[in-house]
This record gives sequence, C-alpha cells and structure tokens, in this order.
Amino acid sequence: MKKYSFAAMLLLAGALFAAPKFVQIPLEDKLTHPDMTFAVTFDGFTTRADQAKGECDSITMRDVNFMLRGAVGFDSRQAYQPEPGESLTYQAHQNANFQQGTIILWAKAVDYAPGKAEKRGNVGYVQLRFEEEKRFVQFLLYEYDGTLYWDWYSSEPPHRYGDVGRVCAYLEKIRAGEWFQMAVTWDKELAIYLNGQMVNKGQLPQKVEKTWDLKPLPEKSFIGIKNRFYGDEHKKITQIDDFQLFARALTAIEIANQYNRLLADRGSNVIADFGVTLHGVDRGKGRGSDQLEAEFDFTPLPPDKKALYDAGKLELDWVLTLPDQSTRQGKWHFAARETVKFIPGITVPGQYKLTVDKSSVEILRPDLSFIGSGWGDDDTVPEIWRDFAVNGRTVSLWNRVYHFGNGPLPEQIDIKGKPLFSEPPTLLIDGKAVAGWQVGDTIRKNSAVTYTGRAKIHGGVLAYSTTIEFDGMIKFDWTIEGMPEIQSMQLAWKQNSDYSEFLLGPHVWNGNGKGDFLYHNGMDDSLQMIWLVSELGGFAFAPENDANWIYDETKPIYHIDTNTGSATIDMITRQVRMPEATPYRAVFIATPTRPFPKVFRAVRHNDSTFPGFRMTTFGGRAFTGVSTYRPNWRFGYEFKETPPNTHGIYGMANAMSSESPEPIYFAKYWNIPGAGGYTFKFTEYLQDGNTRTTGEHSIPACNAGCINDFYSRNIHELLTHPQGAAAAAIYFDLCGNGTCSNRLHGCGFQDKFGREIKTFALLHKRELIKRTVRQAHAADKQVWIHAQRSFFPMMNGLADFFFPGEQFEALMARTLYPFTDEIPELIFKSEFNRNILGTGVICWTAVTSLQRAKLPVKEKKRGTEAMESMLLLHDIDASTVYAYQPVLASIWNIQRRYRVENEGTKFFRFDRQTDIVATDKRLRTSYYVSPAGYVLAAVCNTEPVKVSARINLGKFARGLTSVREEYLGRILPVTDGSFELSIPSRSFRLIGIRSPAPETWKLDYQASAYNPARASNSEYFFDQKTGIHKLKKIDDKTYLLTAFVPVRSGFKYSLSFEHRQTNGNAVKWTLQPQFNGDASGLHAKTGQAISGNEWQKQTMEFPIPENTSGQCFALLLTLTAEGIGSETEFRNIEVIETEFH
Repeated sequence: MKKYSFAAMLLLAGALFAAPKFVQIPLEDKLTHPDMTFAVTFDGFTTRADQAKGECDSITMRDVNFMLRGAVGFDSRQAYQPEPGESLTYQAHQNANFQQGTIILWAKAVDYAPGKAEKRGNVGYVQLRFEEEKRFVQFLLYEYDGTLYWDWYSSEPPHRYGDVGRVCAYLEKIRAGEWFQMAVTWDKELAIYLNGQMVNKGQLPQKVEKTWDLKPLPEKSFIGIKNRFYGDEHKKITQIDDFQLFARALTAIEIANQYNRLLADRGSNVIADFGVTLHGVDRGKGRGSDQLEAEFDFTPLPPDKKALYDAGKLELDWVLTLPDQSTRQGKWHFAARETVKFIPGITVPGQYKLTVDKSSVEILRPDLSFIGSGWGDDDTVPEIWRDFAVNGRTVSLWNRVYHFGNGPLPEQIDIKGKPLFSEPPTLLIDGKAVAGWQVGDTIRKNSAVTYTGRAKIHGGVLAYSTTIEFDGMIKFDWTIEGMPEIQSMQLAWKQNSDYSEFLLGPHVWNGNGKGDFLYHNGMDDSLQMIWLVSELGGFAFAPENDANWIYDETKPIYHIDTNTGSATIDMITRQVRMPEATPYRAVFIATPTRPFPKVFRAVRHNDSTFPGFRMTTFGGRAFTGVSTYRPNWRFGYEFKETPPNTHGIYGMANAMSSESPEPIYFAKYWNIPGAGGYTFKFTEYLQDGNTRTTGEHSIPACNAGCINDFYSRNIHELLTHPQGAAAAAIYFDLCGNGTCSNRLHGCGFQDKFGREIKTFALLHKRELIKRTVRQAHAADKQVWIHAQRSFFPMMNGLADFFFPGEQFEALMARTLYPFTDEIPELIFKSEFNRNILGTGVICWTAVTSLQRAKLPVKEKKRGTEAMESMLLLHDIDASTVYAYQPVLASIWNIQRRYRVENEGTKFFRFDRQTDIVATDKRLRTSYYVSPAGYVLAAVCNTEPVKVSARINLGKFARGLTSVREEYLGRILPVTDGSFELSIPSRSFRLIGIRSPAPETWKLDYQASAYNPARASNSEYFFDQKTGIHKLKKIDDKTYLLTAFVPVRSGFKYSLSFEHRQTNGNAVKWTLQPQFNGDASGLHAKTGQAISGNEWQKQTMEFPIPENTSGQCFALLLTLTAEGIGSETEFRNIEVIETEFH
C-alpha cells in the first residue's frame, strides 16, 4: 500500500472532471498575486521565468526555444512538452521556501489517460530539493498507477516506515488530452488539490521540526519541472503550463477562487468572499454529536468586509436546509478572528445544506444511532481470564497474583508462584518513598477492582485511585493537592534478574546493562514504554501522556539496567510549585497477560490448501465499506458456501475509508494529526447487478471518538449474522500506540503548567480491543492485531495473535534475504517471540508483496525458504499472504504430521540445546518433541553459501539406522549416531527422527466449493452428524467440491469414497498434484462412474515415488456430478497413506 499522511477528505463531484474551457488572461494579470515568488508560463516560447524573486533563467535549459514544438496550453497559449532526456530545472534560492509554500501548475497527458492504472511507471511533475552538505529536504509531485502523490522527504532520522510525508489523489476521472490543474501546499502539513478542489491533507512527520534550521546551499538546491526522477524518461507525452510558486500555503478558498476565475463558464463555481465547511461534532465518545460546526475561511474577504471582520462587526445571514427540505435561518455576528459557528439540534440522518451569503456547502449526516451502543462494553470477564478474583487487597489473575498493601502499587507480584520484584514499584517525591498510606474505599466490579487511599506529603496531600482489570492492567491515578513545592518525583522498581533479559520500548534495545532514554520523540534514543521482560515474565510501564511532568526534553528521564532489573522514571526534575489538584496517571502490567490460543504453531494462516484461517478484505462484496465490519446486503450470499471459522475480517483500528459516510462526517473531529493512511480501490455491488469501483483514501479516526461504538455495533451484527459463522477472527490493522494532539476530542490539551500535551492511543484503543475480545470470544472467535513493531502488553496483549513483519518491506525492496542477511536475531528472540509477547505470533511476511509478486516462482521460493531458515530456528509461525505458499504449506503439512501444533509440544531452540548438533557450526538445529513422542528437527543454514556437515543425533541416536528428511522426501542413513547433510545457502531441512506411522486423511469437514465467478446456482451442504456431503446440481455451470490432501514422496495414496444419486448421472473425481516449485513428474488422475440410488464405492491410487522430479506436497481432490436437478451424496471420503516400494 502507498503510505501517506492524512487529516481530512472532501469528495469530488464528477462535474469537476468534465473538460471545461478556460479564459485567456494577460500575462501581467497572471503575475499579480503579492505572495507569488516564481512563475514560468511558457507564453513567451522560452524557459525564462516570467517572475522570479531569485534567478529567472533555467539551470539546464537556458536557451531552449519552444516556437517549433507546437504545444498549446490550457489557455490556448504556449505550453511546455518535454522531449526525452530533458530536465527543466531552476535555482530554488529566493524562488522557493522549504518551510512553506504553494505550487500550482497545469498538465495534460497526450497519449495516455492518467486515471487508468496501467504499467507505465512513474510520471514525474515537480521536484523541489533543498540541500545543505549531507542534509536535505525534498518534495516530489508525481503520478503512479493512476494516483497523484505529493511526498515530503528529509535526511533527518529516523527513516522508518511512515517517516515521510505523503498525500495523494486519484486521477480516475482525468482523461487523455484533458488539461487539469494540480495545486499542492506545504507548511507543517501537506495538501493536494485537483481543479481547485481539495482532495486531502495531512500533517508532516514529527521530525519536520528538525529541518527548520536547514540552510540550503544555492548551488545544491533547485526547482525541477518535469525533470527526470523515479525513472521517468518522458516516454509518455505530458505537457505542462503556467507553473506558479507562492511564498506561503494558500488556503482552500484561495485555490478554489483562482481556478474558478479561469473558467469560461463558471456555472455554480462562484468567486467567493469566504469559504465555509461543515463538520460533524464529536468531542469524545460522541459528545456534541447533535451539532454541526460551520468553519469559515475569511482569507479572501474584500477590503470593506475585512475591515468589518477585523473590527468584530461582520454579520452574515445563514439558512440551513434540512433533509425534509424545511429550513432554519438566522444571523451570525463574528468577533475579530472568530472562524467557527455551531448549529444545534441536528438529530435526523440525511443531507444538510448551509447557505451563507453566496456560499453554499452540503454534508451528509449518517445514522448515528450506534453512539452509546454497549456491545462489548459490559462488566463481563472473557473465559480465558476466568481466574480473575479479588480477596481483600490481593488480586489473582491468570498466571499471576498481585499483592497490594495500603498503597497504590503492588508490593509484590507472583508469576507462576515466583516473585517478580526484588524492590516493588514505588512513588518517590523529593527522593523519598511516599509512606503513611491511609486506605480508602474499595470499589469492586466483576471485571475490575479499584483501590483508593491518600497520604500526606511535605506541604500537601496525595490521593490515589488504582484500578486493576481482569487481564492485570494497573491504571494508577494520583492527584497532588495543597499546592506543595516539589523538587523531584519519580517512579522506580527493581525486578529479579530472571525477568529482565530484554528491554522493549516497544522496539527491543540492542544494548546491555545500563541505558538512559528520552521521553518518546520518535527517535531511537527515546522510549514509549519500559518493558523489562524474559520468557519467564516481565513488568511494563507506559504513560498515557506526560501531562504535568516537569523535565528537560533534551535529557534522559528513563533509566534502565537490564543486569539488575532496575527502572526509574523522572517525572519532575526541577523545583516547582504544584497547581491545586494536579493529576497524574501511569499504566502498568505484569506479563504474560493471557494463555496462548489453542493452536499457536502451524496455524496455516491464509493457507488455501487447508481449512484454516484466511485473510478477508471483501469490501463492497460483503461489507458496507473497506473498514466497517458491517455486513451489507450481499454478506449472506458471499459466505453461504464458506466453511465456518475460516476468515479473518479486515479493518483498521483507528481509520476508515472514504467510501463510508461516518469518517467523512467526523473527519475534523476524529482526525489524528500526523497519522498515516492508505489508498484503496473500493467496489460497490449494486442490487441491480452492476458494480461501481472508486478510488478511496483512509481517514484517521481517533479511538477517543465514537468509532469504538461504531465498530462494536457492527461487529455484533457480523457475529450474529446467519452466515457470521464463516468469520474466524476480527483483524485490526493500524493497531499501534501513536499519539494524538487533536484538541477537539480531548487528546490535545494544556496541562496545569500550560504545556501542550499529546495523548497516546493506549487506553482508548485498548477499549476497542477489549470490547472486541469480549464479543469475539463469546462467539468462539479470535482477535488478530497488526501494528508493525508496536506491541504494548496492556493493549495488544488482549489479542489472540500479533502480526509483526511488515516493517521489513523496505528491506525486501532491496534484497530477498533480509531475514538471514540483515535483520538482527535479537528481534526474533524478543519482538517475534510469543513467549515474550504472551500472545500467538504470526510473521506478516513481505517476500512476495508489491512488485515482487511478479518474480519467477524460483525466486519467490528461494526468498520464502530463506525467511523460513530463520523463523524455524526461532519457532515463529508465518502467513502466506505475501510468501510463496507451497513452501509454507509443505512445512505445515510436516509439522502437523508430527503433531507440533498439539498442546504440550516442547521446543528446543538451537542456542539452548546440545542434543542435535552439526560438525559445522554454520548449520544450526532447533527441534520439537510432541506429546506423542515424535521428534522433528529443523536444521537451518542461514549463510550465503552451501554448507555440508554431519549431524550428530546425541541421545536420539540409539537404535536409529535412518532418519527421514521430510521437506524433500528422502531417507538418510545413520551411521555411528550421525548422518550426512548438505543444505543450500539460506535454506533448511526438516528431519524426522521419531516419525509417525502412515496415516489416513478424511474429509470429515466442510469442503470448499469451487464456483468460478459464482456463475452457478448449484448448492452444497455438509451434515456434521452424518458426515454426508450433498451436492444439488441446479445448472450446467462448473461447480466442484474441493479439498487438499497432504502428501509426501515415497508413499502411495489410496482414495476411496461412496456416492449415490437419484437421477442416475455421472459422478466425476480427480486427484491433481500440487508442487512446491516447478510442476513436473506427476500428472492428474481422473475417474467417473454412473451413480444410482444405492451407495457405490469408488477407489483410486496415486503413488508418489521418492525420486519424483519436483516436490509434490498435496493432492487436490475434486468431486462433482452431472445432471441438472440431480442430488448427489458423498460419504466416507478418505485417503490412506502407505509406503511405496
């Protein structure tokens, strides 16, 4: 997905993209704007700028004349048509400002349609580069795959996923040969406009502040107009006209007005004295949602009205037209600099139109009845945390016991009966632990308990309220009363050394021993969380914000020692008098927080060869939007043939997509300044049988608003839908712990000392996950979380599975082998370790995403095998979403055969075992022992060269004469307790040491129905009680029952099944080999027979010789029947495995 920053969205009416005609404006009139710093119109047939605060001649094309090129611009004057190899650049010095500005230009695609996604590569329009030695800021305006991008880049670290600025606009309605205007602005945010209308805007990353002191060198800084970047060699013919640069970011109404002035027929496009926008109101959890906000932009006011406005005497009449066409009206009086008015009593869904003077604006108010819905917001405890109990000031939880004294923090926590602390968490004021606590009320709920109390401190009183929830999260609130003078305030504790192997903050620290860190600022020397942890357990702290902390932001306030297990947080570092009733909050949790899911190895995520979990983004096919979770009218049809518990339903935890009315309506109030976003193609399925596909953008939606209510109501409808059984899990993308500074819903505010505060998503997003877990677990479903590397146990630890790995996308763009060659193994031992995180972990692979999807099979296979050579060593499961599926399916078939997914399986990691070792240490081995005694070893070569060695079997060698190499399907002889093994570079072999006997596969579950394009109306039913599969043939369209049979070379597979049919038509079946790599060596087998009223038995044998060319890992079984109107039943479908000689 293309990433960009996003803050608001306005939908473009189709009329905006019709081909209008434009007036001719004299050159001198084009140059009158007081803030214009640079303009080149090409009207004079040269590259010389018509206006420039700096140098006006081109650096690269100073003497080029366009007289003979014949490019006619939007206003029938000369335009610029680049020729292959040209790069038109100008000096940026005094002509452009990297801190703020606006670019307006016209473009026409001559030989292609910009809105059609075709394989034409990038089309570059504008490049601004400001460079000082090794530092730079760069802006790029370009088109790719039917989308226009406006990007901001900086040399300043960090360079992580999302540390760029990006907004974008779909060009879907721009036709070939049509002039259109682009406008882009920048200051602390980016904005992009098409034909005078804003498409979207978004704040720049936090690191933009580090660029303010940049001093661009004139000789290294430039303005590029159709200069070559991103591989654009001008092979597609694009024309450019009237390029203009301004010294500031023009407002939306200014950009609209300048475009409208150029229209020959303005129609309803007026030249407005001011702009007005309507917004739905949500001041937090839906408060104020019965109001509309009217926001005004008075920048273009004419002088007479501006004088009134500045004097606080401007009056404007307004009329609001309601959905039933009734009206309200009134007069607004504006104080000086006032820009916002509110209209109360907005309670009915529908279209609202506000008319003020000559300006009109409309907004669609959606049905907001979801606000206040209590789904998942009850006081119940999900079953896996049923051990939650309170006995006085002792709280028992799954796997842990919290012991409280009279104070607000636990005096000890036992994890599996062992003490966590050598020194318990303590609040220190002026270097001394607060003591003399007096116990207050205890408030007991079913899912939480709250302890209260107070203590005297020098010059004041400290009152506390500590809440412990069912999963062990501690929310510690305290207030300092009496306005005492305080020199310092700290939180400190020390864990026993067995519990402090790693520091996760949330990224694992690659140091050891003592470390000092800043409050979170997005850099690697800062922390969002202190989590000292090992596989035995740990303790985590995270702030909701730093309200009322007094510290130097340039100096460390977090002090850690992983050797001693100590942690200290400096909240106040200099003497200060406290305002009255100064509040603070800290969040803690002991880990692990929950038991693992029932199956957490060989999960087979997105494996189509197994009836397991698949990722679903159905959008309009089954849901009302890309990220709504709400079934639409087609949901039942879409899932009617789907086996139960097979689909993970996709959505974004703190964003929605612009095809949905709710995020459009609340865009301003839900906005998360600086949040990331994505682009989508959304296909709406209409009830008349047609479809409509549109390009959409994600819109941020802070969980402090009412989006949690919206999602929870929709998830309830999904899980209670008659076809809702198909859902296996609710999947939340964008589920990290970012900050929000939006004052409108309360995340941004001033603390008691007047500091501007941002709030982490931690607790608001936790509420969404908690509500979802309650609903999902009650329906025997799961919750899956994706947040890159941003795992917080007090939030993400509620979920069943965490999906890290997509953060390696940038590395995968450079090499297919980052898992073996570049990613530190420390990350696999910590951030990917389910025993650290406490949830199931599935690596969200990026091997075959984006352009790598087009790689040859051989390269996809090698990349996936390289990834698995590292993941297998560390017992990490993967997803096939962006990996070569046959590799993973082959591994999972083997792991399932050895029962490694069963509860009680023991894993022995390569660096913790000496039982199975190679004579060459470059081959490392991890192995499993299942409860049945089966032993499966993963011997892995993560080196870039082939490695050969003998593998010593140690204690497993007794009585062995051979082992089975399961991945390639070979028998390897054992002599003197060892065997010879060669492994190619970045690959692995799976060695069965104590192997299970041949087994029988049975189709005793619902098969998949293969119905191409859903053309057939035939029906399939599976009766779990009788084991009968019934196929009702309604038409002659293709309709097959399918299932995959896991196989291995050196064995014979005997299919048998029974069938009967009332109409006496043919029954047909096939076994088709599926290959890991190039298909070769084996061919499909087919059979058919006439079916009657009585049960008939059919058989077929399929041998897979050991030396078969190609790796056959599965047989695809298909069953079907002929005869329109026939009803065919199948039963006792099984495949028996026997050794093949």
